[in-house]
Amino acid sequence: MLCNDLNNEQALPAFQLSWYAVFTQCHHERRVARQLEQLNLEYFLPTYQRVSQWKDRVARLEQPLFPAYLFVHIARKQTKQVLQTRGTVKLVGSAGGPLAIPDAEISCLQSAVRNYPTEPAEYLNIGERVRIDAGSLRGVTGILVRKNGKARVSIAVDTIMRSFIVEIDASLLTKIGPRPGETSIQAFVRSA
Repeated sequence: MLCNDLNNEQALPAFQLSWYAVFTQCHHERRVARQLEQLNLEYFLPTYQRVSQWKDRVARLEQPLFPAYLFVHIARKQTKQVLQTRGTVKLVGSAGGPLAIPDAEISCLQSAVRNYPTEPAEYLNIGERVRIDAGSLRGVTGILVRKNGKARVSIAVDTIMRSFIVEIDASLLTKIGPRPGETSIQAFVRSA
């Protein structure tokens, strides 16, 4: 089943509760959450603990896991009510309207935030150029080939026109652009 099949907004009855992603103005996640709470609407604002070092002290700050996003559990007919909350920009979707998020994805996210230390991570797509940021391969660049818990990065040895693949923790990778004059597709094809 395609993800779009799960998110078919037209297939949902107007009264069925679904999760939607709310895109907010910068730094307005908590303000929107308070307003949704006042309207008795169920919401989920995933957060994480960040340690911040200041001159005179160390502080643990609770920050949104996804800056400018939170989730709301509403019926389709309540979307206007959410859009009218101050600080809300839009509900994430397409031209056909907001897209429902499968309950299983929200449950997984809620469980992860509740039971494990979490932190934001860059969304990496297969075929993107990445840089390894730690360990003995620090600074090496390659193409993300596959990720199943661990990422697999294809690293080219241009002189001999060969590549090798290394398996590495995805948290050690940073997305970078393609080589000058090269598209991501060309970079991927070159490294394969």
